[in-house]
Amino acid sequence: MLLNAGQLQVNENASGTTTTVSMQRVPNGSGGMRNTDTYQVNIPTPDGPILGPTSAPLLLSGRVTDSLGLGIARVQVTIEGGGMEAPRTALTSSFGYYKFQRLSIGTYAVTVNAKRYAFAVPTRTLSMVDNVSGFDFVAEP
Repeated sequence: MLLNAGQLQVNENASGTTTTVSMQRVPNGSGGMRNTDTYQVNIPTPDGPILGPTSAPLLLSGRVTDSLGLGIARVQVTIEGGGMEAPRTALTSSFGYYKFQRLSIGTYAVTVNAKRYAFAVPTRTLSMVDNVSGFDFVAEP
């Protein structure tokens, strides 16, 4: 066991930005062994203090569709990680759209759960340093 229960794996290069961001524990040194919930993706501060993000809250949005591209209503989408105290959920609109507001810079796991649909990858990891739109899920045929 490498991580404590409930801790997400952190991948600094999950969004392909490893040369412009770095993983940091905020506040510096917090979290304890085998805990990743205090990690955040920030601008590198080599040989300097680790500072928390100063940007405005972030937005994550996307759509859940069937294999034909039609939006699926009332699908539960859950987001966790990024230093949040507890997971948050949203239900998709009648056209399949969802959004999460007031997120911090960090690494999140986003999970989609629909009673009548299956997804090849129901949980995806995302490192956010800016607003993200088009984080879509497509149900299997």
